[in-house]
Amino acid sequence: MPTVKKVKKKSDKIRERVSLRSHGFAELIDGVLEIKPKSNHVFSREGLDQVHLRGGFTTCFWLWLDKPAGKDSSILYQWRNASEYDFRVGLKENAICLEVRNQADEIERIISEKKINPRKWYSVIIRFEFENEDFNKRTSGDDICDASLFINGNMDSSGSISNYNPFDYVSVSVGRFRKIKSFKGAIAELFVFFYPLDTAGIEEHFEDGLNELKNGDGQFLQKIFDKDQADFNRQAFATEKHIPDEVLKNVDVSPDFFQTVKEEPNNEDLNDRDQNNMEEIEAEERAADEESVKQNLNMFIIDNPGLSNQIEQLANNYDWLLTVTSILSTGDITKDGAIEIPRFMKILKFSKIKLPKSAIVDMVDITKTGTEILDEQDDQIKHRGVLYYNFLKIIKEVILADMISNLEDEDIERVSIGTYEDSDDNIADPEPEEEEVEEEKTELPPAANQRKDSFHSSPEKFQKFKKEDDEEGESQGSEQNEDADKTLPPVLPDEGEGDVPKVEKDNHTQQDQVEVNEEGLIKNEEQDQQLRTPEPESEPEVEEEEQEILIESSSLPDMDHEWNTGNFDINIIRCSDCHLHYDYCRHSEDEYVNAFNDLGNEISDKFSGVSIIGNHERPGYLGCFDVYVRGVGPMNKRDGQGRYFLFSKKLAGKFPKAQEIIDTITILCLLYGNSEKLGQAQKEFKENYRYLIPKADKGKHEYPGDMPENLKKQPALKQKIKPQSDRIMRCKNWGCGQEYQEDKNDKHSCRHHPGKYQFGSRHGLWPESWTCCRAEWDSLGCRKGFHKGVPATEFVRLCINHGEPNPDSFYPDSFCGKPFQEPENKPEWQVTAEDKEALLCCHIHPGYFKIDRRAGTEEWTCCGEGDEAPPCATMEHKFAEFPDEESKKYFYNKPLVKIGNYASENSTASEFEMYGRFCGYFLESKPYVEKNPPKKNALSRDEQKELDQMDKACLNWGCGAIFKEEDNNRRACRCHPGRWDFGNSVKSCQNTSTGELMWEPHWTCCRQEWDAPGCRKKPHRGVFLETYEEIKREFQWPDPRAQVYFRKKISSLWRKKMMSECDYDDETLMNKYERIEKMNRGQLSIRDLEELCDKLRLNLLINSDDMSFHFKFQEVVNGEAQPYLDDGTGYIDKEKFVKWWFMTTEELLHKDDPPEEAEGEAKAA
Repeated sequence: MPTVKKVKKKSDKIRERVSLRSHGFAELIDGVLEIKPKSNHVFSREGLDQVHLRGGFTTCFWLWLDKPAGKDSSILYQWRNASEYDFRVGLKENAICLEVRNQADEIERIISEKKINPRKWYSVIIRFEFENEDFNKRTSGDDICDASLFINGNMDSSGSISNYNPFDYVSVSVGRFRKIKSFKGAIAELFVFFYPLDTAGIEEHFEDGLNELKNGDGQFLQKIFDKDQADFNRQAFATEKHIPDEVLKNVDVSPDFFQTVKEEPNNEDLNDRDQNNMEEIEAEERAADEESVKQNLNMFIIDNPGLSNQIEQLANNYDWLLTVTSILSTGDITKDGAIEIPRFMKILKFSKIKLPKSAIVDMVDITKTGTEILDEQDDQIKHRGVLYYNFLKIIKEVILADMISNLEDEDIERVSIGTYEDSDDNIADPEPEEEEVEEEKTELPPAANQRKDSFHSSPEKFQKFKKEDDEEGESQGSEQNEDADKTLPPVLPDEGEGDVPKVEKDNHTQQDQVEVNEEGLIKNEEQDQQLRTPEPESEPEVEEEEQEILIESSSLPDMDHEWNTGNFDINIIRCSDCHLHYDYCRHSEDEYVNAFNDLGNEISDKFSGVSIIGNHERPGYLGCFDVYVRGVGPMNKRDGQGRYFLFSKKLAGKFPKAQEIIDTITILCLLYGNSEKLGQAQKEFKENYRYLIPKADKGKHEYPGDMPENLKKQPALKQKIKPQSDRIMRCKNWGCGQEYQEDKNDKHSCRHHPGKYQFGSRHGLWPESWTCCRAEWDSLGCRKGFHKGVPATEFVRLCINHGEPNPDSFYPDSFCGKPFQEPENKPEWQVTAEDKEALLCCHIHPGYFKIDRRAGTEEWTCCGEGDEAPPCATMEHKFAEFPDEESKKYFYNKPLVKIGNYASENSTASEFEMYGRFCGYFLESKPYVEKNPPKKNALSRDEQKELDQMDKACLNWGCGAIFKEEDNNRRACRCHPGRWDFGNSVKSCQNTSTGELMWEPHWTCCRQEWDAPGCRKKPHRGVFLETYEEIKREFQWPDPRAQVYFRKKISSLWRKKMMSECDYDDETLMNKYERIEKMNRGQLSIRDLEELCDKLRLNLLINSDDMSFHFKFQEVVNGEAQPYLDDGTGYIDKEKFVKWWFMTTEELLHKDDPPEEAEGEAKAA
């Protein structure tokens, strides 16, 4: 496609009204229209009012982008009113977006998969097909049409649109819509067909438009007009012998174009003729007809000089094209075979012969080799075909005749008549006589089982070659003849150009007698005759000798009958494990297995040595069915793994036809020579580029494929058969769920909610509602349509049993979600023991999985087991139906974070089983509450002054003063703004001064000791004394016990180490205490308390987050614990020590307090 730097406007071709150029299409823009971000061009619909749609319509245009379209931009749309549209084509994230508004005032969209790159031309074709061919006579049931999007002649995406009325409102516009910005670029050749173009017509339209953009002859719309007018004339005057004069005047077409009945001579004349005269007349008519056909074809080539080189390639590749076409059509090389034109175009595409389909159709009409071919599956369908043998034969004869004529002219011009010199103004002496030279010739023998260098041939192959150096003699000539006889190896179209010898023109004079056979070979009549250049006279007279051109009878090339017996591989990737996604992608795996086996049967019948491999790679998309060969095929068509795809269901939208795949494989085999050589090339690729081939997937299998065992879990698929009147179905639409008879289902039967149920904001910002109508949960359905259901006996339910929600995540950690069927919904003879057992076998954990990071434990609260423990409870499967509140559990969201190894360990689990527990049903609404709401009533100046004079208590650490707010300033309070760090020490209780110290306890703000005065000055911060008693701390600074209000933070590794080494229970502590007593040979003295605490690792326990060990260590070091633990005789009280060791922080700080009774008596006294 040519690069356009600056797009010029053709203002004379931009019309204010739609121009109806013909019966079949309306012209909007026939040139290039530059679109700016603020431009808009409107075309009124007056011309479209009289349109009669025939089964649909087609919109076509060419698109050019100046820069990427990051936002939503509009290209083409049809107005509905001042602010809405019915039909719009735009760009979203550099993809074509088709938006259509139906009668229900809903926008339905189709987005292309192909991205539109800037500074390139793209052909965009949008086709709509109605169920009723006559749009004006459609019934109430014909309200759905199929919309397809084609980019560059290939189908990109498609969908169904309901209740769409085209051309029903004001006008058609190009450019900027009021609410949507315009793209920056250009649109060319925009018009509307009033009927749906078929795939062949779309390809032809794309090729014609491509030629227009390349050549720029301005005849694009005129060609479309001529074709459309000719099609109308065929339909209107197909049975008439006489065409109206006004039609012939308006259309530049010969009257023979419309005649279908050929006038035959009268019987009286036939009876009067002699039989011999009849044969002569028929022969003369046949010869005249053939000569007329050749002349017409020659004129076609002259009128289309841009196609002449490609037409010559048809003659150059005659043998190979005839062989391949015969094999594809009849399986053997014959003279009377015919092939469909699309299949013939496929062969030309692989042969790198760039002839458009319109040119082939024109040449078929000129050569009168067209025919009709019945479809193999439906006899009512006919395809346009070509008698390929006669077609190729006529083209070859015309091309060879032109070449021979050119050779004759060249031989005449090469007669030496001397050299003219300007200086002497006369004819110079003739050049000296040269040695006799044996003329070289080239001969290309037909190869029966090998294709020649057909993709890179040229007309020069049919000329005679001349030696470059006369001194090399006969030896070099014989070597060149031997090289010319060798068959060139097969070369693929895109793998490089073949080495074709160039023809150098000879300056010597020579007159040859040549013979031309059917293979297009030019031979010298006498190969060993050496010609000598005659000496010219002073005024030489050139005598022209006539050349004898003999055309022998045609002969078919020989065929290698073992061309398809070689060994090679074909890979098919099909969708698998379909039971895992049956709930949102309704297809059955047996459908794909059958398609795999059917295609494998057809291919193996044609190619005996083929090896069909299934799912070497994992399917890349849902509904995948791709066919490819590895290591062979055009290089520019292979991907990074060396794969050449023969078919992709994602692009075609349907399963492949076996004939399409077999045709492509056949062409590839014959490109390489035969299937054996193709297999050798494939084997070499796998050996040399082994690193490109990925490891085989675990789902890889051979041909034929086996049916999956879990097929019975899938729901019944909707079959395109006549509904049964006695079958009861169950609707699966939300809000309906009714049972109905299959034959009583119309578009108003089901009232349901087509959207999803959206849970409201967790913080109460918006309520719960249906996305389709924003109504409450139990509201009636907002839409009417068809029931969508399955047989009631095969209805599948999903279990919603779950465990207790986790208080940390609010979601249950145990969820069932498995599919099951109720036995009572099945016929009695179908209920098996497995079904009954499956209904009663719901295994879950009733509790939740608790993780205690402080204690380092992870366990289920119901059974106390670890994470890997199987479910501990068995119950019956449970389900819910609308409008039950619990049926909200069927609406879930996929989490953004990974959910652990559950998905990988349960590869057969459905999506609801994995993600069903992430449902908004389990979340509680917690509206936002303002932490410090503003006071409604502002205080007066006197009230504020009164409050400033009231006493307050400062809460800053290190202060605790009583102050008034009127005396408060930024330097009134001296405090510690930081927190207390307990430090980390391994000091022993026996000698605290020499122990290894990691860091001392300190304030984080100044690194001073606990009782040091405040290190900063700042304003007081406190509360009124009236309310201070309610929040007053029990211990005040500088009392060391006030450290209890600070919290220690330690690492999980340190906590785990201390729990393993220093975690004592009553029995363990007593055993250790008695062992220490024996080591000291008796009862422990109170002086041994420090040694006892060191052996019990108290110096390490002070670094734990249990504050009680911190105060116990301080009591032992400061000598406060010895009097408390003394039994009165100087020894440690064992029972009291054990009680002291297990005291909590609260008990330890109040152990010296008097009993409550004594305290009451003291107060009374």
